[in-house]
Amino acid sequence: MKMNKIFLTTAILFATGTAHAEVQGTADIAVTGSINGANTCSIAVDGGGALDAGVHDIADLVSTGDLISEFKEFNATVNCTFPTVIAVKYTSSLPQPTASHELGIYQTSSGKTAAHLYAATSTMSVPTAGGADQAYAAIGDQDLTTISTASTLTPAASGNPISGVIGDVKNIYTVIDTANNPIAATSFMLPFALGVWNNDTSTGWLDDIAGTTFSLSSTVTLELHSL
Repeated sequence: MKMNKIFLTTAILFATGTAHAEVQGTADIAVTGSINGANTCSIAVDGGGALDAGVHDIADLVSTGDLISEFKEFNATVNCTFPTVIAVKYTSSLPQPTASHELGIYQTSSGKTAAHLYAATSTMSVPTAGGADQAYAAIGDQDLTTISTASTLTPAASGNPISGVIGDVKNIYTVIDTANNPIAATSFMLPFALGVWNNDTSTGWLDDIAGTTFSLSSTVTLELHSL
């Protein structure tokens, strides 16, 4: 019987102790974040991405070469799942030019260059990253895996040519901040301009197209890279 009294006393003391515990306050920690299965970036060009170079009579051409289409401004929009450094390479369905200021060349049946595509960074607006104004940098088609937010690049001037020559420094562009470092963002606006120029007629290319219609149809592709 003595053993039973001892167990009873212990149980009573334990119950009395928990009854006196009081909650004095609480503090919460918010847990945020997400798990992304893959980073997805997309690119689109406004206005359907069309440039109408028009129809031109050879008698109206400037013999030394001139712009024969409007020099049209475009905006490319890039959206990514999460902040990413991006670069854009511009290519043409036309043969690769030898001049670094040309994106592609229109050749006659005998191989004479009759006209060329000219592309450049916009003179009217600057690229944006996350909605903030930034700048372009031309990075060429070097090993893009070497480019990161720690890279220091040279800003490209307004109206800087976009080259179709493989290996030219103006072949690929990225967006940089005021410290000249590439920017990681989820959204970009990339303004650029495109036009068609006829070439100097002294090469005799007009003779190649006499009595025919010379097509100025081509396609410009913006190839998006995530770095």
